[in-house]
Amino acid sequence: MAVRWAPCSVRQGVAVACSASNDSNPSCASGSDHAYIGALRGELPSPGVELPGDFAFIGSAEGRLRLARGRFVGRPLYWLRVGSTTVASTRLLPLAVAARADLRLNPAHLFALFDPRLRIWPNPPPFVGVQTVCANTLVDIDRFGGARISEGPVRLEPELTLPTHELAGALRDEFSSAVARECTGARRVAVLGGGGVDSSNLLAMAVRNARRSGTASVVPVAFDFGGIGDDRPHLRALCSHLDVKPVRIAPSDGAAYGLRDRVVDGAAHLSVPGAFVMAAMARMRSVGAQAVLVGESSELLLDSEAAVFGDFLMTQPLRALACAGRFTAIYETRRQSWRRLVGGPLLRHALPPFALALRYKSGRRRAAKHRLRELDWAGPRLRTFFATERQDPFPPPIYSQRERVRRLASSGVLMAQREFQSRWELACGLRVSLPYFDDDFVRFAGRIPSGAMFAGARERGLLRESMEGLVPDSVRYRMDKARPNEASAEAFAVLEGTPAFEDLLSMRELDAMGIVDAKRFGTAFQEFALDPRADPSLWGSLWPAITAEAYARWFRAFKTCNVDVTTSLVPSMVAS
Repeated sequence: MAVRWAPCSVRQGVAVACSASNDSNPSCASGSDHAYIGALRGELPSPGVELPGDFAFIGSAEGRLRLARGRFVGRPLYWLRVGSTTVASTRLLPLAVAARADLRLNPAHLFALFDPRLRIWPNPPPFVGVQTVCANTLVDIDRFGGARISEGPVRLEPELTLPTHELAGALRDEFSSAVARECTGARRVAVLGGGGVDSSNLLAMAVRNARRSGTASVVPVAFDFGGIGDDRPHLRALCSHLDVKPVRIAPSDGAAYGLRDRVVDGAAHLSVPGAFVMAAMARMRSVGAQAVLVGESSELLLDSEAAVFGDFLMTQPLRALACAGRFTAIYETRRQSWRRLVGGPLLRHALPPFALALRYKSGRRRAAKHRLRELDWAGPRLRTFFATERQDPFPPPIYSQRERVRRLASSGVLMAQREFQSRWELACGLRVSLPYFDDDFVRFAGRIPSGAMFAGARERGLLRESMEGLVPDSVRYRMDKARPNEASAEAFAVLEGTPAFEDLLSMRELDAMGIVDAKRFGTAFQEFALDPRADPSLWGSLWPAITAEAYARWFRAFKTCNVDVTTSLVPSMVAS
């Protein structure tokens, strides 16, 4: 049986390729025998080769379709078997168009909207049959659609043995280099932040690099809302220190974008209102930014995780216990910190694997029952989904900072985060970069001893030490964190009463699918709408249903060819 190979192509920021197990000619544009999106560093991907960089690669090798995705925050990449043809793309919508006649909605994609953990792992794709290439992974697909998967190695240099102040200085220098690399190719970058520790460090470093080294000029952009952990006083102190003026975006600024953020690239995009993020991105473009730097998920690399403390405890018990006794955490008492940092790791170290597995499963069952109590308007299919036992992997008992970095190379959390950020790129036409997950910076973080991460007995201790002089101490040592309750209430006020929003509240699609009981949902929503600020957390339960309803309607229209996807196949859907 002949194998027909259509060379890869990159068109308007989308890489596409096909291979077929018959004599038919796959309908892909001609091009080279490989294509990639993002920053591919080093050798072309092959088994046993490291996969550094924020990239997605499509190519041919030995008669197979070869797919590879960079580690840490590698670009999204998907593939789908359409008849006898395998189609691969860096975007979901081209796959959906290729298979439109036989395309089926994946209910798990909708169910995952109702549970934040499921949106991270397994993060199910929206269509039945679509496969997601994991970060730090190479996939070879044969002519029959069989896949051979291999994971890229992560080689780290030896652990550093330096005093804390020298480690902090080295961390600072490495981060400066990472920020400079992420600014490459841009004359002006926007930095999205608000006064939090991580984003303040990012903004300060970008401004410092611009003034000292002539890298891209910087536009600070911040969401403007109050509530618990109000960022605004910290942002004022930071901008005064840096002598910069931020662009402020209020939730109400998203009114012009309405519900346009519900479906991006053929997927249900957000479980929270994101129209004011679109407003922010449009504002960034209007002031000439070519890229956006964000500090999202940096806590996964630099925070004071209990499992990393467990390694500190096993290797330096006296120092670790002294640190735990005076440890200061965000929204956590000393007793809670002691229980998390010392009690948890010791218990996980002492219990046998089968007991850990049972404990983990029991916790997941309790969480599912709690979620169902919150969603008392759930329909029978959604209730069945939450009641069904799922085989989720549980984390090992104790690992080090070094091992944390190895596992982040293929982290489901980072994969979901990168897909989320990539959809913002598609919707808004700006490159989004995450300097905290620059490959060289993450590899450096893998050389830091576990105990050093807890410098000063503070949450993200070594990071705070590295920020000395860069930001005011009031920002560097802040021990609170902004919560989006007030922003959610303001976002609701923007949407309330608009015809499109009121129409979605009918839940006609989800009710017909047995996912939501429309009548009970309407009652719950009316109770919330009477006073959104009384319990803003309810918005986090109700909004996923609105997202799922919007997506179910989009999919029905897509299948019947009643929706024009031409503009959606091209980036920059939001005009500046």
